[in-house]
Amino acid sequence: MYILSQPDLKLSDTQPQRVLPPPARPPLTRSERARLEPASSSRSGSLPGSPAKPVKSLGALVRRYPARPLGWGELLALACLGSLGVLAPLGYGLWQTQVIQASHGLVAAQAASRIWYILALLALVCFGWLVIVRLAAQRAFVAVHENGLALRKSWGALSRWRWSAISGLASEHSEHYFLGLRLGTRYRAVLVPTTGKPVRLPDGLANYPELISQLKAILYPRLLPDLEANLQAGQSLYFGPLAISCQGLSHRAQRWTWAEVQHFDIQNGLLEINTRPERKLRFPTSQIPNLELLLQLVSQCAPTQAPA
Repeated sequence: MYILSQPDLKLSDTQPQRVLPPPARPPLTRSERARLEPASSSRSGSLPGSPAKPVKSLGALVRRYPARPLGWGELLALACLGSLGVLAPLGYGLWQTQVIQASHGLVAAQAASRIWYILALLALVCFGWLVIVRLAAQRAFVAVHENGLALRKSWGALSRWRWSAISGLASEHSEHYFLGLRLGTRYRAVLVPTTGKPVRLPDGLANYPELISQLKAILYPRLLPDLEANLQAGQSLYFGPLAISCQGLSHRAQRWTWAEVQHFDIQNGLLEINTRPERKLRFPTSQIPNLELLLQLVSQCAPTQAPA
């Protein structure tokens, strides 16, 4: 029996929202255009995978998703951990110096305490680097526009993509526990351009689930018609390590007909597939672009048995 378990977010829940056009502006004079052209061309950059040329406007800003700011609670926690990591070996080294110096002299005390001073220095360097990385993470953001996406990570320049230059989005969310206590949910998303390497979206963005939903609401209606047409034409569709066709499912050199595929399920960031003979395939959902589209297309290709 073929069973299909949909993820938490269905395609019907990710319909694009209507975006109001920006207010009309009076046309610029010739002198104003001449003054603005050099500045705009220096800021625009080029689309990944395309020849270097100025990028046209991505349209009106729909929503901006900045990185989570460094709050007082997190700053206090960093300061406490850093102070503990530095002061603990430093204090022990000073105490050891006094104890050994009283019985064996200054030279022996310095030799025995040197390792603790080195550990305190390393802890200070690590703490400083951690603070720098956390402060740099506040620069990251994702901006959704009418015609594309703007992205900046903690390090590096601003990148821009038009929707036509994006072929998919892979995302996952997983629950984290410690000693049975739930610590929270971690979200990750990877953007798949039509050309070039996948780009991971910054971690720790505000309203991360909403960002993922909005990107899927924009991308999926654009991608689904071509995928359905290619599938009906007998082509194989690739979703990361998986490929599907009207005949069945394949992973690398292994192939299964749809009659041999029993179950699709998503558990804590993993896509699980049960096949015959008894075997369970597991893939991180962050490696499967357009997962909801994959499940929707699988339901069209599956045998005529009613799902249980």
